[in-house]
Amino acid sequence: MISPEILKKIKELEIHTRRVMNGTLVGGHVTKQKGSGFEFDQIRAYSYGDDIRFMDWNSSARSGKLLVRQYLDEKSRTIMLCLDISASTSFASHEDRTSDIMQQVAAVLAYAAQADQDNIGLILFSDIIEKVIPPSRGYKHIMLLIETIFTYKAVHKKTNIDVLSRYLLESFTMQAAVFIISDFIVDDSIASLQHLICKREVLVLRCLDHMMYTMPDVGYVWSQNPETGYKTLLNFSLQKSLQVQKILQERIAMQNKFFKSNGIDYLDISCDESFVKKIILFFKRRAILR
Repeated sequence: MISPEILKKIKELEIHTRRVMNGTLVGGHVTKQKGSGFEFDQIRAYSYGDDIRFMDWNSSARSGKLLVRQYLDEKSRTIMLCLDISASTSFASHEDRTSDIMQQVAAVLAYAAQADQDNIGLILFSDIIEKVIPPSRGYKHIMLLIETIFTYKAVHKKTNIDVLSRYLLESFTMQAAVFIISDFIVDDSIASLQHLICKREVLVLRCLDHMMYTMPDVGYVWSQNPETGYKTLLNFSLQKSLQVQKILQERIAMQNKFFKSNGIDYLDISCDESFVKKIILFFKRRAILR
């Protein structure tokens, strides 16, 4: 069950995403056509900006609320959301954990795909493929994805991008644009993505807490690796903090170099920023109008 607090956040994300999708912030793009000549999808509640030509007056009269008939263009794409649910995403230096932000990012992408009438599926991964929901479309399907994103509890703790790449290459044969949502805090190489991009369009959304960029000078602190459970006493004096900060920044720089050299479009999401508009623009620019 989703808690009332999470339900409120989901509704806010849905409303915000719809406003951005319908607004001028993504202006200049041609959206998919909708009309009686295309495949009928469903009857749904009227949303601000819907074409009144598709109003279903009979159903509206029976239900007492405005309803519209929704149609699907045959050119709809297939999108797979691949969400990292490993233990490293539980890190937080403020109110929201990295995993909270990643869940919200996945939800925004799901709502954006729904608005553009695309098929969308979900893969939850750690160092195994934990959950797969095949691509489909429609409001009920999106709600299933959203509920799974916010309620699923990971079985394994570690992260393995290779496992995800192998699954997408060997077991998932459908052509799809692949969105990988992760903190990319991995011990192993992400070189397997080189093989994946030969078969799939790969887009990366890297979600990081701001402490991954700037380490505080706080002296000695006990820490625990959430993926291995290993505890150690760390020295975060000014000099040591700068050394750790350098290592973290070098890892990010190496990943950036890898993404760029392999033609993988990526977007960084900081856990302390407003990201809905940023994600929608990225989604429209790369996934829909490519």
